[in-house]
Amino acid sequence: MPDIAAEVGTILADEFEQACAIVRENLSVVEDLAARLHRDGVVDGAEVEQMMKASADRRRAWT
Repeated sequence: MPDIAAEVGTILADEFEQACAIVRENLSVVEDLAARLHRDGVVDGAEVEQMMKASADRRRAWT
């Protein structure tokens, strides 16, 4: 029977890498979002969706 702690550690490491990849792929959106939060103090969900959609549209235009 495999060591559960090791399995959990592997799963967490894999998920962490996936999360980092998502942030790297969307770094410009993350930076824009951080700047807007710093400036305005709040960003609503619709604005975040719009920023993500615009970023996805730009990525598709390059492929």
